Amino acid sequence: MRINAKLLLLLSLIVSATLVVGCSSESLDELREDKVNLTIEIEGEGNVKDFSQGVHQLDKDAKIALEAIADEGQGYEFSEWKGEVTNKSSATTTILMDKDKIVTAVFVKHNEAIVETAEELNQAITNESVTDIILAKDITANVSATRLVNINFAGYTITGNISFNTSDSGILKLSGEGTITGDLIIATPNATVNNDATINGTTNIEDSSVIASIQGLVSIQGTSTQSFNNTGELGDVNIKLAGYFFKNRAGSKVENLNVESNNVVVENDGSEVTNINVKGQGASVSNKNGSKVVGKIEVSGDDAAVENDSSEIVEISVNAAGAKVSNKKTITKKITVGVNADGAEVDNEDSTIGDADDADSGIEIKAPNVKLRNKAGSKITGKINVSNSAIGAEVENEDSQVSEVSVDALGAKVRNKAGTTVTGRINVTADNAEIENEGTVENPVEVAEVNVNAAGVKVRNKVGSKVTGKISLGDNASNAEIENSGEVQNLELSDNSKDSATVVNEGEGQVKKANVEIYIVAITELEVIVEKGTEINLPGSITPKKLDTNGLSNGNPVQVAWENAAGTSLGNGAIKVIADEIEDRIYIGKITLPNNRVVSIKFKVNIKSEIPVDIELQDGPAQVTGVTASLDTNGDVKLNWNSVEDAAYYFVYRSESADIDTARRIADIDDTMYIDTEVTSGSYYYWIEAYNVHSLASQMSTNTFIEVK
Repeated sequence: MRINAKLLLLLSLIVSATLVVGCSSESLDELREDKVNLTIEIEGEGNVKDFSQGVHQLDKDAKIALEAIADEGQGYEFSEWKGEVTNKSSATTTILMDKDKIVTAVFVKHNEAIVETAEELNQAITNESVTDIILAKDITANVSATRLVNINFAGYTITGNISFNTSDSGILKLSGEGTITGDLIIATPNATVNNDATINGTTNIEDSSVIASIQGLVSIQGTSTQSFNNTGELGDVNIKLAGYFFKNRAGSKVENLNVESNNVVVENDGSEVTNINVKGQGASVSNKNGSKVVGKIEVSGDDAAVENDSSEIVEISVNAAGAKVSNKKTITKKITVGVNADGAEVDNEDSTIGDADDADSGIEIKAPNVKLRNKAGSKITGKINVSNSAIGAEVENEDSQVSEVSVDALGAKVRNKAGTTVTGRINVTADNAEIENEGTVENPVEVAEVNVNAAGVKVRNKVGSKVTGKISLGDNASNAEIENSGEVQNLELSDNSKDSATVVNEGEGQVKKANVEIYIVAITELEVIVEKGTEINLPGSITPKKLDTNGLSNGNPVQVAWENAAGTSLGNGAIKVIADEIEDRIYIGKITLPNNRVVSIKFKVNIKSEIPVDIELQDGPAQVTGVTASLDTNGDVKLNWNSVEDAAYYFVYRSESADIDTARRIADIDDTMYIDTEVTSGSYYYWIEAYNVHSLASQMSTNTFIEVK
């Protein structure tokens, strides 16, 4: 019997399909369990021979050979295997595929080393080809490097001491926001150090020839023009490396920062420091952009400078000659200028000094010749205290608010300028001290009270100034002088001080009342200019003002006793003298006031040559032109102007505003140049007026302006 071939083929396919369909699911699982997955991963640049990155299915229990091949063209080399391989440090290795596994081939550049142990860390430190060390684990080790090698902590910790000691130039990086639990010594005077690690122990930054561990300190020692840039957290910092630049960047923290070498520059930018101690001469410390010093800044290095801008400082102590402290938009509780800070300067601009709840807060000056300037909206909520050792100290308040001022230093000066308010007392217990209030109509000075209890003190209350309470002279205030052209509410003199006190009320000045009867002579000096041959009438009497509890009133005329400059009596009452010689003459008139006090009046006569017959007396000199103002080498204002024909002499006027009505006459000279030495920092306007021999004046010059810094 013949069978069709096509029919046989069809039957075979049907039988085969039936057999496959009849297999159990258990049999398929057994087939799959014979395979496992190997996942290949790559770090760096390179590959694994015969295996791409990704998942590969292999026979279970197979022993697979692996070979890592680095991309040497890009400077990489094999570092290690990660995973269950038989030899992690060899580029060729094997793996037993008894289960699903993940293997990573790690490639690094030739100058990198990834370390997990103390041994690997020290090997990398001494390997000259390694420039960057990357931590893969926490490590306990002491490390000493004699070259620049960067450490990336990668968030891990080294427990132990680390030192870098080299004169190599370059950059040393301590990165990866890790931690050193131990000491760090940076003896790299020619390198810049960038740090963001947290240093829990000692960090010494020194000269490369000196290695010394100081527990808990960052020490910078020697001479350098390089820098340490910190964004991490440090313990104490000692800077002993002259000329070094140390910068704490935003968010960094330092415990105690000690500047022990000369000309060091420290900059804290948005950082926090517990204490700063500046011992090096010419060192500079800058705190800015929200920086905080939660303890004290102490300055004992001569000519050192501390500049605070938009910062918070708990306390500043200066005890070095020529040191300078500048606060701008800064808050601090206390500033102390110690006895050794001769000639130191403190400038506060738009800053707040003191704590209203702390009686010890404010500013204390103990050194001679110190200059304290408060300006531009500054608030001194504590006391300004000028102690008895601060001889010749000067305090200037401009556009500021001051709570209280105490002056106990011989010859000290306090000037309150436009816009200043002293809400409490000014107490003066030092001989020959000076208090001056000088405001303007637009920006007056207001002082609550002035108490004087020392000999030879001068109180000047000028135009635009007001003492809203009283000026009082105590029992020790002998020979005190009070000059007022502003406003004083009350004047109180003790019985011991009233007989020797001089009270002068000038111009539109007002003294509302006094507790005792005081006689005031408004004019104590007169000056005239006459031609030769003129007959001069010296006044026979002066009418003083009487000040008492009822206020100010006219007293009775008092006869004048005249004498010449040599002290020879000329007689009493009205005296006629002849200007018979071309010269300057001085006549002294003495009046005895009702309280038996003798006051002297100075009468100066300037005798000029005879007047030509054809001169027109009604014409004064021409207006002064070419007025210029400049600063000389001493910081004084030098004025020059063009000579005016027929001018015999010139009056010089000064004001702090462009309004001539606020100007004061400060000099009369016969030259076309004048140096004004009575200026401090601020804006000044000057005018010049010419006079001829007949005392006829020119038109006032246009003003000239200068800024004194």
